[in-house]
Amino acid sequence: MGSRHFVPYFSPRIIAPSWGVMCKEVNLKFKDDYGVFVCPHVFSKSAPILFSVRDFDGSSQFLCGNDDCVESSNPRLVHVAELAKLDPTIHQLTSMSIGTYAERFSSIADWTFGKLED
Repeated sequence: MGSRHFVPYFSPRIIAPSWGVMCKEVNLKFKDDYGVFVCPHVFSKSAPILFSVRDFDGSSQFLCGNDDCVESSNPRLVHVAELAKLDPTIHQLTSMSIGTYAERFSSIADWTFGKLED
């Protein structure tokens, strides 16, 4: 896989892929009222969630995966319950460690995990 660089919302850090599992295999769910940031495409339901970040400050982001979207748009804060209704697979990301990300290439693909660059 090639390198992928991505600038998360509210963070000056660049992501450098480090392929490997960065979360524990557990059966957890996000609390319904947990606030997460989404890009406008995920917010408007015009694109699936293909990229997720657990930033160094602990915040979670669920994004469409388009690098240009993040760099040129304003994030929205939503309750994760709204996202989980549309895509229950995001509950697989509850145990992501701080400083990690998950991505997939389609809404039916498995999540691949990596570590954010410091």
